[in-house]
Amino acid sequence: MSEEGPGVTIIDCEGSAGDPHRGFYFHSGEHSTWVLHGFTIRNGYSYLTNWDRYGGGIFCSGSSPIIEGNVITGNTANVGGGIAGRYASSPTIRGNTITGNHADFRGGGGIYWYFYC
Repeated sequence: MSEEGPGVTIIDCEGSAGDPHRGFYFHSGEHSTWVLHGFTIRNGYSYLTNWDRYGGGIFCSGSSPIIEGNVITGNTANVGGGIAGRYASSPTIRGNTITGNHADFRGGGGIYWYFYC
């Protein structure tokens, strides 16, 4: 949790085709006691093959954290530019500003969920 909020606490992933980075990858069974709150997550880039192409800003796989009160902007992925999820992920996503993200392959510029969610 950020104490100062998304206007001050900025995670700039500085991702690119040559150097891809996403903001957060939840894959270890994180659940509702794990809260992502009060950040700006920007410039994530996940544009590779297989599962690395999902979620430029945030990717959830087999996890269900709380994602609230964030600004998720300017992220790029093949699928789910802002936030993407798969395999038994059921996060709580509320009160976020999700804007200006981009996805090329299957869509979900803002949010995309796939497979058993």
